[in-house]
Amino acid sequence: MAQSDILKACNAILNTLPAFPVAWQNGQTDQTTTHYQQSFLPVESTNISVSFEGAQELTGIYQVLIAIPKNTGLADSATGEMDLLTKFSRGTALNFGGQVAEVDHTYIEGGFADGEWFIIPCSVYYRGFFGG
Repeated sequence: MAQSDILKACNAILNTLPAFPVAWQNGQTDQTTTHYQQSFLPVESTNISVSFEGAQELTGIYQVLIAIPKNTGLADSATGEMDLLTKFSRGTALNFGGQVAEVDHTYIEGGFADGEWFIIPCSVYYRGFFGG
């Protein structure tokens, strides 16, 4: 499994959330209502054995931002946060291409204002062991 497979698995899960549309990276960005934005922050893989065909650990963060129009209240954020915490709970399998990584933990972080939006970051930490 490559980091790109983990990204595809995370995107597939995010795409099942019913509450809000997703503004995909390098895609449609003209959202005017509450929506999700995603980004992918893979960490360099770690060899966990000494052979050429040894096992590797893949880790990183799949970050989802809940973007809420400024001055509209936080009711939408509660819905989005619960959806994200449920779908990306600890141990959730990230399946793609016959390989599996899993969610290690998920954090909802403090929100901040950004132009016309109030942004609430949600960081999904994942890890997987492959090869060997």
